[in-house]
Amino acid sequence: MPLICSLDEDGEIILWGVVVKQNSSKTFESDSKEVMLVKNSCISLKTMHPDFRDLVCTDLVLDISNNDYAYVSTNYGFILHYHLKGGSNTVKTFHPGTDSSANCLEACPFSSNYLLAGFMNGNVNLYSRLVDNPLMILSDKESSVSNSSIQLIQWSKTRPFVIYVKDAANNIHIWDLSESDIFPIYSIPFQKNITCLKLSPAIDGSEDNRAFLVIGTDDGSVYMHNLSEEHGKQPKSIYEEHIKTFLNYVSRL
Repeated sequence: MPLICSLDEDGEIILWGVVVKQNSSKTFESDSKEVMLVKNSCISLKTMHPDFRDLVCTDLVLDISNNDYAYVSTNYGFILHYHLKGGSNTVKTFHPGTDSSANCLEACPFSSNYLLAGFMNGNVNLYSRLVDNPLMILSDKESSVSNSSIQLIQWSKTRPFVIYVKDAANNIHIWDLSESDIFPIYSIPFQKNITCLKLSPAIDGSEDNRAFLVIGTDDGSVYMHNLSEEHGKQPKSIYEEHIKTFLNYVSRL
């Protein structure tokens, strides 16, 4: 049975089973299908962590190689790694490195070993699931919005070193770790309040398909931006070589 995982602020992780029923209908010539969500199991993080009395959970991402594992960000700054089907097992707790609430998460598209987390103080932490503390902390200290809370993160699906970050001041910062881990290469302000930031899927071997950045705003508008050659798709051989270079780079941190 396919499963959907949800998280609420109070720390309730619910696994929902997807049930499809075939219904015979007199109204339509063909049979219709009804899709229902059935609660399969529930994990209470507050029950598992009674020492976190005012725990607020802010985001959840699944392990890309094994969906039985999930990462949860919290207002304490800790990132909790859970085995969803393992009862009350906490696999690991990742530390923030600084005293700040964790707001959002992004799993690495190229390896299940790495994870990004955005924080209230404007930091973006790179984690390895093998180490409790961050491998790297990205923070633009020279920027006028250096302490602006990080709200959304997207890891480029085509450029392993490139990260897109949206902050509370409604700026999108583009980091390219192959050029600098001190400053973003671009910081772009937007007038409309951005509520959603998504990148098109990973390269599929076709160089004809363009890469897009999709932006949703609070007035219901959706903007699709065609990424330039600098940030878009590249030949598969170069793409694979960049992944090897990136994984070698982060393994040495």
